Amino acid sequence: APPVDAYVEAKELENLIRIAIKRLPIHARRTFLMSRKQGMTYKEIADHLHVTEKAVEKNMSKALRLLREYLAVYLKMLVLVFIE
Repeated sequence: APPVDAYVEAKELENLIRIAIKRLPIHARRTFLMSRKQGMTYKEIADHLHVTEKAVEKNMSKALRLLREYLAVYLKMLVLVFIE
């Protein structure tokens, strides 16, 4: 079984990701969740939302960029913990 600390850290990271997703602007969040949680293609998302695939690409790019920014500080701390 994994150590309790690793389990707690994984749960903390999962919670931080959930919070970061909630912080996304609505269109970026919707696009991200349709792609990642529902497994929809950009074409399917575009058809469902009545937007262009380019708009889906733009929103997905924005979502991923913002998630990286939101999580960057925590991930840097996590790397330092593993190095020690």
